Parts: sequence; C-alpha cells; structure tokens
Amino acid sequence: MAELTYYLGANTPEGFRSTYDGLFHDPRVRQVVILKGGPGCGKSTLMKALDAHAQSLGLQRELVPCSSDPDSLDALVLPGAGLALVDGTAPHVVEPPLCGCGAAYLDLGRFYRDEAVLALRPALEQARQENAACYPRVYAALGAAGHWIRLVRAWMGGMLERADERAALGAILPPLPRSARVPGVALEGYLTALTPQGIRVCTLPAATVWAIHDPFRLAGGLMDALKARLIRAGKDVRVYYDPLCPGECLALWCEELDTAWLRREPVFCLGRKASLVVDLEQALRERLQPEERDHLTAAMELLDRAVQEALFWLARAKFHHDRLEELYRPTVDFAGVTAVAERLIMALDRTVQAQT
Repeated sequence: MAELTYYLGANTPEGFRSTYDGLFHDPRVRQVVILKGGPGCGKSTLMKALDAHAQSLGLQRELVPCSSDPDSLDALVLPGAGLALVDGTAPHVVEPPLCGCGAAYLDLGRFYRDEAVLALRPALEQARQENAACYPRVYAALGAAGHWIRLVRAWMGGMLERADERAALGAILPPLPRSARVPGVALEGYLTALTPQGIRVCTLPAATVWAIHDPFRLAGGLMDALKARLIRAGKDVRVYYDPLCPGECLALWCEELDTAWLRREPVFCLGRKASLVVDLEQALRERLQPEERDHLTAAMELLDRAVQEALFWLARAKFHHDRLEELYRPTVDFAGVTAVAERLIMALDRTVQAQT
C-alpha cells in the first residue's frame, strides 16, 4: 500500500468534528510537526512538496485532504519515517498533549510581509466575514439532514429485529485468529466528506469488502460490535465515522485481514463494488404498507435536499476563502517557505538513510 487517502475532520449536523488529535496516539508516529499560519501562507504547498519527495523515495504515504478544500492537504502521515505534518489552525486546532514530547511547531505565518498585509486589511476583513457568514447556513442545512435521519430511524428502527442484527454480524465476521498483541489499536477518521466540490468518498485497498445495505442508518450497533470483537482479538482497525451521524461508525478496515466493512447508504454511496452484501433494507420495506413506502421515499428525498443545501453553502464559503487566499498570497515570502520545505526534505532523507 503506497498511498492511502482519508479525512480527519468533517462538517456534521453538530458542527465541525475533528479527529486530528489521534495523530498523537498513533503508534506509528514518533514526531508530529504542527504547521501554523493563516490562509495562503504555504502550509498545504509545503506538505505536497514533502509528499512528492516521499513518493520518489518509495515511502508509504497517507494523505489527509481538507474537507473544506479537497485539493489542499490538512495532514501528511509517513508511517515508515514515523513522521506526521498537520495544519494546526482553526477549525481543526491541533495542540500536543505534552509540548516537546514528540511534537514541534512550525510557524509559516512569519513569512507574511506585515506591511503588505496591513494595506489589504479592509478587503481581507470583508472576505473573512463573507466566508464566515456561510457556515451558519451550512450547519443549519446539515441540522435539517440530521433531523430527517432521526425521524426515519425512529420509525424504521422499531421494525428491525435483534435477530436481523445477530444474523448479519454472524455472516460478516470471519473466525478471528488471535494476534500476538492484545488488544488491537483503533485509528479514527472519516472515509467520506461533505465538501465544496460535492460528496467525496475515499477508497480502501481491501481484497474483501462487505457492504451492509443500510439506507436508514440502523447498523450503528452492529458496527460497534464488529469493531469491539476485532480489537479484542488483537486486530488493528481503521474506524471511519459517519459525517451525518457524528460518533457512529460508517466503515471499518482491518489491514491484517485485508477486509473492509462498509455501511451502504444513499448519501455517500459506499460499497458499490462490494465483494459480499448483507441487506438490512429488504425485510423492513416488506413490512411497510404501500402508503408508508411513499411517505418513506418522500422523507429520504427531503434528507437528500438538505444535504444538497449544505453543499451549496460550502461551495459559497470556499469561493470567499479562495478570495482570501488570493489576497494573502502576494504578501508571502515563498522563498522562505521553500527553504523550510528543503530542510524537512533533508531531515526525511537522513531518517530514511538511518533505517537502511
């Protein structure tokens, strides 16, 4: 696995949710470099330069795009070098649990030319305000989506029998040989994101993919049980949460078993090329009267409409943020940013050479 992409933050009905602090608990990471600095100062550019060099060295790379701008990087993890770089600015403020213990700050804000920035202050303030004004609308729309999810779950969840969940869990969980290390480690993030460019879904390099057909988002307990069993058996597990149901697992991946488990629902469309499928929908629909099916279809359409409204306002927010970056960029001393990137590349080369 040369490259893996996932998100560490998501826009949700409860606001922005972050799992960036998990980098400090990742056993593969010995050093976290926290990048500080405002828009346009080169944080993503620096990470992309280091990523390109890591790729040329044949290193395993984990790319973490920004959910508000998927073309930018918010973090880069190089497990083989024990290194992670992360954008530690709002909304995903990252601070080490213990300063100086495997973490370092890197201030790229010092490369702004202050006099040039001050001359642009009125335009900068306007762009910032226009960007900020979009987010209450984003979260109002996502709140409406969360409302429809709760209504549908309260209705359809009463029809789901525990026997259905037990049968599904027995079908999708293989016999688990114990690992030498017990328990396993859970690494958290998001496989999906609501972004200004639409809904993004990352892929997992698993040979076997179980898709749980779960359009009404009823399989949260099943996924929790599966995760617990894997961890008790000493398996390391990637846990990917649902942006529309914060804290609930949408997908699991166990690299040791080369297996992933995905909840297939209508918003993020996971598991379209699944190896195996467990259906939690068909039996429920068969228990509905015809007029109830029509009502359910209408509720699901309203959920989708709320999501589309959120995507519209995310795109507007990015429009204003792009303007902010355009204003800032000419005020940055990028020669200084390049020099910092070159020093990081040299440090990475020394780490790789020491390991060979």
